[in-house]
Amino acid sequence: MEACIGELRDLVESLGDAEKRTALLAALGLDARFRGRNLGERREEYLATFTLRERRGLKTLQRWEDWAIEVVADLVQGDATFNRLRDEPANATSPTTPLHPLGSLPTVKLASVSYFSDAGIPVRVEYTRSVIAPAPDSNPLVVTANIYLTENRKGIITIEATFGCRIYRQYHTGDNSIVTIFEIFKRLSPEDGLYSFGYRVLFDCTVISDPVLWLDSPEHTLNQYDARIVFGRDRFPLRAWWFVNSVNYGRIEPTPSEGKHLQVLDDGHYLFKTFNNPVPYLAHGIAWVWNEGPVGGQSIDDLDPSG
Repeated sequence: MEACIGELRDLVESLGDAEKRTALLAALGLDARFRGRNLGERREEYLATFTLRERRGLKTLQRWEDWAIEVVADLVQGDATFNRLRDEPANATSPTTPLHPLGSLPTVKLASVSYFSDAGIPVRVEYTRSVIAPAPDSNPLVVTANIYLTENRKGIITIEATFGCRIYRQYHTGDNSIVTIFEIFKRLSPEDGLYSFGYRVLFDCTVISDPVLWLDSPEHTLNQYDARIVFGRDRFPLRAWWFVNSVNYGRIEPTPSEGKHLQVLDDGHYLFKTFNNPVPYLAHGIAWVWNEGPVGGQSIDDLDPSG
């Protein structure tokens, strides 16, 4: 029984989102800081760790737990991948390194450049991620998750390390989603400051992308997210805007008076937006109208400010 509990704890602690990871650990009674006699007391103890400005309600906490449960269940049930990776290292790593890392180095800065084909189909995203060490000799592992919602079939997403890291483990949590654990090339301590590494997400898609890209629920430690998009020759945005909210909300075009429209550069083929001090609980992204969309040819000035 103790071995099963230990493995479950390791699974949960491999999740990259600190708030949601801790929410499930507290709910299960697997975090020594939260020892309430029942689920309700442990939830209250966890919520009390947030400042008044950051405080969230019980419904938010339950959503965090549900998210973590779903990811952990996918890891356990992920066809033969989970059982195979238990005994087979993805790279030449030390046999003493745990399969499910205890924690993930926190990210301070994240930059992405997304490339689309001439037909508006995603080709790749190049990421640069900068992390810090919360304690001396920190575990050199970083957990990330990627999902593509426009298509759902096997083989859509491939992850490659580009510099400063290697892929330690990968779990396909669905045909269109993948969790990747990166191992950086150095065990960090706080005095080392920022460490940057890179990786790319490659897409094998056949359908034009939904006109939105976003970062979901950034970590508390993230202080900058830099998003850039490069479009192909024939399919590109007529108009674009940034959002900080839910993805569904973000896809609703704002009125010009809100000041959220982005300048579309390079004859419509380049967009960028820097999000400073992202809000941990919200999606941050860019949405647009394709040049062959239902309102093609309409300029921002033509829009009715009253909505």
